[in-house]
Amino acid sequence: QDEWKLANDWELTAGVRYDDYSDFGGTVNPRAALVWAAGYNLTAKFLYGQAFRPPSAQELFIKNNPVISGNKLLDQEEIDTYELAFDYSPSLDVNTRLNIYYYNIDDLIEFTATGPGPAVAMNAGEQRGKGLELEVEWDIANNVDLYVNFAHQDSVNKKTDTDVANTAGDQLYMRLD
Repeated sequence: QDEWKLANDWELTAGVRYDDYSDFGGTVNPRAALVWAAGYNLTAKFLYGQAFRPPSAQELFIKNNPVISGNKLLDQEEIDTYELAFDYSPSLDVNTRLNIYYYNIDDLIEFTATGPGPAVAMNAGEQRGKGLELEVEWDIANNVDLYVNFAHQDSVNKKTDTDVANTAGDQLYMRLD
């Protein structure tokens, strides 16, 4: 990983990671962040990254289970992520952050019925999602702080074009200290 100052108010951080697993092989994952200090109280960032999840030992090797069976031929799950982030402080006691993101996942590992017998672990799933997160931190008084966070997420199974189960669509969190 390295960081380059492109101009007085522009920086680029880029890196690459290589992992090699004895049970399924290697993977290369790049990441990059372009940061613009737009003003003394506003920063904008564009981030890109790739990541992976290797198959678990259960997904690879489970046997003698009447419900699921492992698969030694599995590949890792892969995700590409894109994010646009803004950090704005309108005053010394208020800080706001807005993150807008998009992701695409391929080769999700799912236990899939292939006929009679146990479901077999396969790289059968694909998913995409987008969302945003808004945070506000306000130092109201000497010992009083307010934190508010709102998140919206829209995740879709690409094969069926349906919402992904067990993902929160909207979430609001508030804390007064």
